[in-house]
Amino acid sequence: MLMLNEQVRRPNLHRPGVALTQVVLTLLLAWSFQAAAVLSGLDMRQLDQAPPTMWLFMIGMSFSPALAGVVTQLAYHRSLRGMGWRVRSWRPLALGVLSGFVIVTAGQLLTFTLGATTFDGVAAERHAAGFLGGHWAPTWLLVPLYAFLASVAYTLPMALFAVGEELGWSGVLIPHLARRFSYVTTCLLFGAAWFLFHLPLVLFAHYGLDMPVWFAVPATLVIQTLMAFPVAWLRLRSGSVWPGVLFHGMLNAAGVYVYSAVFQSSDSPFGVFVRGEGGLAGIIVAVVVAALLVRRDRRST
Repeated sequence: MLMLNEQVRRPNLHRPGVALTQVVLTLLLAWSFQAAAVLSGLDMRQLDQAPPTMWLFMIGMSFSPALAGVVTQLAYHRSLRGMGWRVRSWRPLALGVLSGFVIVTAGQLLTFTLGATTFDGVAAERHAAGFLGGHWAPTWLLVPLYAFLASVAYTLPMALFAVGEELGWSGVLIPHLARRFSYVTTCLLFGAAWFLFHLPLVLFAHYGLDMPVWFAVPATLVIQTLMAFPVAWLRLRSGSVWPGVLFHGMLNAAGVYVYSAVFQSSDSPFGVFVRGEGGLAGIIVAVVVAALLVRRDRRST
C-alpha cells in the first residue's frame, strides 16, 4: 500500500463517519450553489460570458468541499491539523504540475489523432510568439515551449479554484478513506463523490459541453473516477494537499486556456464523443495513468 500521510498514520485522528459527513456536507453546499447558478441560466459552454453573480455561485461551489472539510475536521477532531498543510519537498509539487501537463497533452494529441479536433498552426504560432516575445526559435520549438510555459503561468490562478476542492477532497476525504480502505477502493469512493459533486452541472448546465446528456453522465462518472487515482496518489505519497492543488490547476489551465486556443472542434460526427473532459480520448489516457498507479501501488505492498 502507498506510504500514508500524517493524518492517515495517526489512528487517534480517525473517526467513523468523517468521510460520509464530509461528502454529505459538500454535496448540500455545492448543489445549493449549482441550483442557484442553473436557475440563473448557467451554461458551461458560455462561461466566459457569464455575469459576475454567476461567478460568485461558481466560486461558492468550488469552495464547498473546503468549507465542508473544515467544518467536518473541527467537529470530529477540534483541530485543522492533519489536513496536509505542510510542504515537505518541492518534488511532489513539480510532479503535480508536470504530470497534469503530460496527461492533458496526451489527451489533446490523441483527440487530434482520432480526428475529433483540428490544429490551427497559424493561431498556435501567433500565440507562441506573443507569449514568448517573438519568433526567436523554430516553430517546432516555440509552440511546445509556449504550451508548457503558458500552462504553468495559468496554473497558479486556476489553482485558486482548485484549492477550494482539494482542501476538502485531499485534506479530509482521501486520508480518512485511506485509513480504512485500499488505494483502489479509496480512489473509487472518492471518484464517486467527485462525480456527484459535478452531477447537477452535467444534467442541467452542459458540463459535458456538446455531449448529449445520456453520454455525458456515464462519461463524467468514468473520467472523474479515473482522475481520482493521480489525485489520491499525490496526496498519499506526499502527505500534502498542495501537489494535488497544482495538478488540478494544471488540468484546467492547459485544457481550458491553452490548448482550446489552438485545437478546434472538427466536423467529425463522432467527435463530440471523443473530445472534451469526458471524451473517449481523455478516458483512454486516464485508464493508462490509473493502471500504472495501481501497478505501482501493488509493487510497493
